[in-house]
Amino acid sequence: MGFFTKTPAVEERSAIGDYLESEIAARSAGFVPTLGQEWIIPAVYRGIQMTADAIAQLPLEVVDASGEKLDPQPAPFRHPLHGLTRQAQMSRIMYSLLWDGNAYLRLLDHDRRGYPSWVQVLDPNEVSVEWNEARTKPVYEWRGEKVKAVSDGRRNAELLHIPINLYPGRVTGVGPITAARLLFDDIGMANQYSRDWFREGGVPSGTLETPNPMSEKEIGILKATWDSARDGKANTGVLANGLTYKATKLNPVDMAFLDQKVHSIGEVARIFGIPGPLLGWAIEGGSSVVYQTTQTMAEWWTRFTLVPSFVSRIEEELGTMLPSTQTAAFDLGPFTRGDTKSRYEAYQVGIASGFLSVEEVRELEGIQGTPPPPQPTAATPSFSDGPAA
Repeated sequence: MGFFTKTPAVEERSAIGDYLESEIAARSAGFVPTLGQEWIIPAVYRGIQMTADAIAQLPLEVVDASGEKLDPQPAPFRHPLHGLTRQAQMSRIMYSLLWDGNAYLRLLDHDRRGYPSWVQVLDPNEVSVEWNEARTKPVYEWRGEKVKAVSDGRRNAELLHIPINLYPGRVTGVGPITAARLLFDDIGMANQYSRDWFREGGVPSGTLETPNPMSEKEIGILKATWDSARDGKANTGVLANGLTYKATKLNPVDMAFLDQKVHSIGEVARIFGIPGPLLGWAIEGGSSVVYQTTQTMAEWWTRFTLVPSFVSRIEEELGTMLPSTQTAAFDLGPFTRGDTKSRYEAYQVGIASGFLSVEEVRELEGIQGTPPPPQPTAATPSFSDGPAA
């Protein structure tokens, strides 16, 4: 049995090229992941957690057409539903995208202009999507009831759909968990194989050898005595009369199969678009990529995975539940800021060049309170006219 459960397909998949669509249909049509089963693969657990937490920690603000932050912020961005923190709310969105490829937000308590005051992240398994008869727009149902989506008009919309990897002809996205289902099944089988090999593989942990002839009865007594003395524990063994103990080693085929568990970390890193060392994966030979700093890897991860795959999509979709003159924007500062020394050197250049002030630097660094008064600079004596008489 695999690591996922399947439910009947709820929509017809159309082609984007025979091969691509047949692969997508075969691997993800009607596929619903069961939460909890992939957590037994450590790299998958960590990859999901890292990606979700990375986005959830970022400040999210609404700005106007001039780029100025709104004060106060719109209601859905000030207070999530049911007492959740903003980070917990965004975590739910991210987990939906990573597991299912789709996040569905229920829009509640609309104001007089038709814009929501509350947002609830729905369970993707409770939302169904299919084309209308003309196949011109998607139709949404939540718990069996049709709902008005933002795609039908911003005002008084009841549901917002955020998909990732939305292929032509599909109405739902494809998440990394769904896309890599077969890979994760293989990793799970490798884990199970290694456990079974040592526990139930029928291969003894070692053999007792002697150059002296022994009868069947003597062999049986020796084996029983040895097993009884050790009883699965690391007890001290005493050998006499030429007996030697030889531990069983993996043959090359078994060793190669189990080594695949190590390489699977790299495969999981590729699926989630995470730099391998951040998931504990090392290059061949077992050495870590020491020449890459954490800052460099974070910048790579931000530029090539977090921003194009998640940040931009979430910003654009959340903006559709706002008036057309407003947009939602993440603050990527936590990822783009350099180390303390580099930042302070850059600030010094900015202040000296006149395009940054001390107050602006303090705001960028989150320093509260009144800045200290500037310290007088001692004048440097000039000897151009010679020393004073």
